[in-house]
Amino acid sequence: MNLSPSREGPHGIHPWWARHATLEGKQMKSIARFFSLMILVLTLIGYTVAPSIAAESVRFALDWIPYGKHSGLFAGISQGFYAKAGLDVKIQRGFGADTLKFLSGGKADFIIAETDQLIVRRSKGLIARTLGMFHDKSLFVIYSLKGTGIRGPNDLEGKTIGGTSYSMDRVIFPVFAKKVGIANDKVSWATMDHAALIPSLLSGKVKAMSTFHTVYAAVKRGAQQIGKQVNVLLYSDHGFDIYSGAVSAMDSLINKRPDYVRRFLNASYRALAWSIEHPEKAVRGFVKTHPEASYEVALAEFQVFIDHILTPYAKKHGLGQISAEKMKTTRDVVTGFFKTPRVPEVSELYSNK
Repeated sequence: MNLSPSREGPHGIHPWWARHATLEGKQMKSIARFFSLMILVLTLIGYTVAPSIAAESVRFALDWIPYGKHSGLFAGISQGFYAKAGLDVKIQRGFGADTLKFLSGGKADFIIAETDQLIVRRSKGLIARTLGMFHDKSLFVIYSLKGTGIRGPNDLEGKTIGGTSYSMDRVIFPVFAKKVGIANDKVSWATMDHAALIPSLLSGKVKAMSTFHTVYAAVKRGAQQIGKQVNVLLYSDHGFDIYSGAVSAMDSLINKRPDYVRRFLNASYRALAWSIEHPEKAVRGFVKTHPEASYEVALAEFQVFIDHILTPYAKKHGLGQISAEKMKTTRDVVTGFFKTPRVPEVSELYSNK
């Protein structure tokens, strides 16, 4: 699988979000034109299946409740990419790190797994691996409102951050703190449900909130309603960038049904490539099947997702391609922090084939 963009837009891969720019009006149309220059068309083995062959069932679990960032995967269904590959894909919601139980319990064929948690589970005996990156650049982020005195990592000392007890952005924070040179014990945490994070930030109950960057649109909209602006502190902007969500499967499936796996991956990344080229169409298709979603918010969520999958590495090597060097860095951070029972070989953790 190698869906490398054929050529760059006039400003490269991700200039529009590099400084957390917003997506409004003419800028949105300009961005869409940038992406229209990035898509390549490759002939991939096993992609076309004779119409007479019955479609094979695929159970695909996401990392969370479906929202805007997942629009490209749903385009795989609505635009016929999976059908052309001879696959009948059923997409189901996930439950964060617990989504790995879908694999171990035989409830899904493929999942979007948090790479850090997959490494931990692999060290404990779960024989699964990543097959394609979904979040090539880390989504870990801390939001605050302008005027609270938080402009960089050092300003977090003495502040209270809202976060869930289970989300990796909060769990891994001590490693980030060490990386940027701040005292972890000088940062206070208020533990709460995910739904309480934005209200707590906007009401001033906490000075900052820890989450994933794809919720930026919702945070920004809430802040605007009270006349505020949002500060964005991405871990990856400060030298801490480990792999996050990735398409993953059990080794047993990969070994027993390689053509099935290859067709699913090819169709998925073709759908994502098409969606990067046609973000508005992809999101409108998503909202059509998820009417509870706001088109504007979902589009902004998908644009953030694009920035985190279409990285310089992906531009050079192809959408979803995994770097051995970055996987090693991710493994070393994760196994060191969680003190795993063993340190898996990097070759155990992923495949680009």
